[in-house]
Parts: sequence; C-alpha cells; structure tokens
Amino acid sequence: MLHDSRKHIRELAVRRILGAREKKTKKSGGLRFFKLPKLNFEADDYIDLIDYSNCVVTEPPTNMHIRDKDLKEMCKEEQFIVLTFEEFPCHTQSVERCVKLISEAAMKVCGET
Repeated sequence: MLHDSRKHIRELAVRRILGAREKKTKKSGGLRFFKLPKLNFEADDYIDLIDYSNCVVTEPPTNMHIRDKDLKEMCKEEQFIVLTFEEFPCHTQSVERCVKLISEAAMKVCGET
C-alpha cells in the first residue's frame, strides 16, 4: 500500500503503520504473533481484502527501520522513494523440513520423474 500510485491509499498505509506502532503490546514481549486474517474475496480493490477493524494489526518487520517522519513524507511524494530492506532469511529450518516432508510424500505417491 505504501507504493500505491493513489495518494489516499499511501496515506491510509501510513496511518495503519503508525497506528500499529502505537499499539505495540507489552504482553507479547516484543513478539509478533501471526494469525491469518479472513479474506474478503468479493472485494473490489486489494485494500478491501482484509477487514482491519476485526484483526490485531502489527507493523510489518520490513518497515520497522523507517522513522515516522520519513513515512509521513513518503505518502506526500508523487515519485515513490526506493526503499532498501534488510535481508531476512526466506527459508527457516521448519520450512525446509516441511518442503522435504512434502517432497518425500509426493515421491511415494507419484514416483520419481
């Protein structure tokens, strides 16, 4: 949403991110719990796929290094600033285990090709 060509969508993204920053829970100890939200497949636009009023919104980890002031400036710009992101490992050990397990099961069912 931060990279949308429509200014009001970028402003909405900034408001949601800043709101999530304000609501950081002390109970979680800084942990971000992921719960898959219900999707509205009848939405007319991608911003309406998730009803944010019915779920706990947390800040995306890729935006945590961006200061509030910079976020507010981004939504005002017509040309979006290119962001550099920290590198996060895309395959954790548990994902690798699942891929291995599924691959082994598929080979038993379908055989090697």
